[in-house]
Amino acid sequence: MGLCFSRLKNTHTSWSTKVLQFQGLRYDKHKVVGGLCYDPSMLDHKVVLLLFSRDRQFVIVSSLKSKVWREVSFPYNYCTSRGGVGFNNNLHWIVSDIKHEYLEWDNLAARNKIVYFDVVDDGFKIMPSPMPIHEEEEDSIVGTGIIDGCFCMARKDEKTQVIQVLLMKEYGKQESWVTAFVIPLLRFQPYADYNLEFLSQN
Repeated sequence: MGLCFSRLKNTHTSWSTKVLQFQGLRYDKHKVVGGLCYDPSMLDHKVVLLLFSRDRQFVIVSSLKSKVWREVSFPYNYCTSRGGVGFNNNLHWIVSDIKHEYLEWDNLAARNKIVYFDVVDDGFKIMPSPMPIHEEEEDSIVGTGIIDGCFCMARKDEKTQVIQVLLMKEYGKQESWVTAFVIPLLRFQPYADYNLEFLSQN
């Protein structure tokens, strides 16, 4: 029983090394997603892991220097089996602030927030969202990524059956969201447990 937080690996040379270990994980009970952030103020990387089971989910964090795990507050519902997007030294996740009973019925529609782990404050914050497509309802966020050096998100418009992709031209500023392009849904239907991911060639 236990988790060795994977290994840092060079895919060109196959060199790898164990960096962290977490005791107390039951592989038959827990699912794990996570990511790596860089803290420039401490010249250190931090590992962020979300562990969830049927009755509980919690987040633990450790730096590669201290190698000490600690739990941090995470008052959201994680809605996907994919890991987060790293940008601007922060790790971003799509979440919901809707209670679990609703998620069981409509996981995809409930994905209404993007949060990021702030490596300096050691806590989660809500990313400023663009104005909703329709004033009377919240957006359904179906993906995140990085395009042309900007953080981006994708949201689904049920009424017009399109996916709208937006760029945050100035990171952290709500007013800087701009529409980059629109994708007709056609027969495409995002699966509730997965995200669309966007990356530009540059």
